[in-house]
Amino acid sequence: MDKFLFTDGTNGVREVHSKEELLALISSAPEPARARIWVFHSNEWISATAFISQQPKGTFLQTSPSPLTSPELATIPVQKKKGWTMLGYSLAAIAAALLIFNFTRAGWEASGSISNSTIRPANVPQLDPDSLALVIEWQRGKALDKGTRTNLRIRNNWPDYLQASLKADKEKKGTTSRITNINISMDNTTGYLIDEAVIRILSWKNGKSSIADTIQFKGIRYDKVLNRQLNGSFRGDSLSLAIASIRSKSFNFCYSIESVSNNNQNDRWFCRDGKPQ
Repeated sequence: MDKFLFTDGTNGVREVHSKEELLALISSAPEPARARIWVFHSNEWISATAFISQQPKGTFLQTSPSPLTSPELATIPVQKKKGWTMLGYSLAAIAAALLIFNFTRAGWEASGSISNSTIRPANVPQLDPDSLALVIEWQRGKALDKGTRTNLRIRNNWPDYLQASLKADKEKKGTTSRITNINISMDNTTGYLIDEAVIRILSWKNGKSSIADTIQFKGIRYDKVLNRQLNGSFRGDSLSLAIASIRSKSFNFCYSIESVSNNNQNDRWFCRDGKPQ
């Protein structure tokens, strides 16, 4: 079934379900040259003249001159209607936006939801911070203070204190899937301010992942979860997250998914003033 949106430039926007009905509306428009048409699955308004010119010959059988080219119409004065109020224009714009939104969603059906969180990266193995502290104390020949021990523990087991989570809706149309209504949150329980974290959004298709996008969080506090709602959608079977990098001056911490360590196996993510060594 054909679908269109039509406006004659004065009476708002209406939905049309056949070419015959559309032609009748064009013919009855006070000023056909001002008429505009939105074809289903297109992304722009076109003039009535442009729409008719796109149709195969014989699509519209006419027994009289086209309303857009008839010389009689060009000479007959048309009484213009009074201009719209600002409210009228606003309501028409809202109606058009809703119709276009429904057109773009046509055919997509809800098929579930997605909820997951980041997992421990391969380059951050589980370590015993007390054993690390003993090695460092032996190398330095003196005991570490409580604050240094705490920071050592957080740096080397940071996935236990920092986590990114994703929630989204999944839709299907035929064999195609997309993910919409995407919310990403960052939870910081280190007790310190995280200056910056970069998150990778991974799109999954047939069991394989690819980087679909990256987002950046700044100033992640430890007393509240930071949320971000994403616009648009992603194609694929599912989405997941990976933390690409983190920086915090507060406890001399720099992490990168691309690095193995900072060449200090006893404190592999230590850095000065939030800058990698």
